[in-house]
Amino acid sequence: MVWAWHEVGFLTGAVAGPRREACPKDARGLARFTQASATVLHHEIALALTALMLISLSWSAANQIGATVFALLFFMRLSTKLNMYVGVPNTSLEILPPHLDYLKSYFGPNRLNAMLVLSTIAIVAVAAWFGALAAAAPVGSAEMVGASLLFALCLLGALEHVFLALPFRDGALWGWALPRRGAAVATTNHDQSTIKTEGSAHGL
Repeated sequence: MVWAWHEVGFLTGAVAGPRREACPKDARGLARFTQASATVLHHEIALALTALMLISLSWSAANQIGATVFALLFFMRLSTKLNMYVGVPNTSLEILPPHLDYLKSYFGPNRLNAMLVLSTIAIVAVAAWFGALAAAAPVGSAEMVGASLLFALCLLGALEHVFLALPFRDGALWGWALPRRGAAVATTNHDQSTIKTEGSAHGL
């Protein structure tokens, strides 16, 4: 729920960054990175502070899975953002709301970069470590459940990185929730209904 709150804050534009303009076409190198960072700076600071708060609150607690989950999601999301900034073969742009369209100008070219490969391998390695912890823990124990959850989240994070490299439109999974797509589907259904009606009238 804490992570979802941050996601809603970002997607609504309430917590994004001080810069809300498209990237200048002549921006290169450090200038481009600085401007890109400014578009999400407030959101990243909010995530980092929340992660530190959760870690501090559960530092001596018996169950630290909640803080670990949040920290894990934070680093995997940061990895995704950096890869999209450098450039990935498959960038899903359709899921961004219209008021965040300026973020698209900061995405890198459609290409496979070494960072994407290395970050995917790193996440898989962390998943393997959590998997080993789950396998070594007593069956049915809290340690096994917690490590299994972290293992599953790492695999999902690795899958997200793989989607950035494959020609799979993961945005299509959420198309039903997009108003523009919903309108297009409604128009298509109306057109198909009209064609069927006209076809029946002509004995087709």
